[in-house]
Amino acid sequence: MPSDQTNPACPNCAQGDLVRLASAAAADAGLAQKLAAPRGPRPHNKNLGCGTLLVSSLIALSAGAVVGALLMVLNARVETTSGGSVQETGIFSAILVFMAVFVAVYAVFVWRQARANAVLNAQVGRWLGAKERYARLRYCARCDGVFLPGQQRLVPVEQAQAFLYERERPTPSGETQAQGAGG
Repeated sequence: MPSDQTNPACPNCAQGDLVRLASAAAADAGLAQKLAAPRGPRPHNKNLGCGTLLVSSLIALSAGAVVGALLMVLNARVETTSGGSVQETGIFSAILVFMAVFVAVYAVFVWRQARANAVLNAQVGRWLGAKERYARLRYCARCDGVFLPGQQRLVPVEQAQAFLYERERPTPSGETQAQGAGG
């Protein structure tokens, strides 16, 4: 049977009679897992929130208290050159340490969140590409493989998920050719 737009010919057997959308073929029990739609990425950590502020504050408060107490214990009531006591210097130092540690710890949380967001955005981009390819993916029951219309490559059905995540690059003829995810 000649192929048409909805069922293009398989690049392996050149027939279109047993070709159908992979999403339709996924309804068969034996193919459901192999031809499942790509799953969207999930965030690995939660957004910054009150818990992050609380943890940062507690760590900074502890550091400030330790520094202030150490300064007061080691130099109990020794007059400083400016006329103030070491106790005042200890409290001032504790406040400075609190602020510096709070900013540093919170900056680490912000950096980790930004890095996780960048990774998630990259995964979402790859998933959207795979999802778009899945919508065009065809399955040939005769050859037990999948292909994209316009490509001359048949991939074994067991490799369908990896095939969806390969990048496409245009060829000189204007067709697209799959390229490995690393290249």
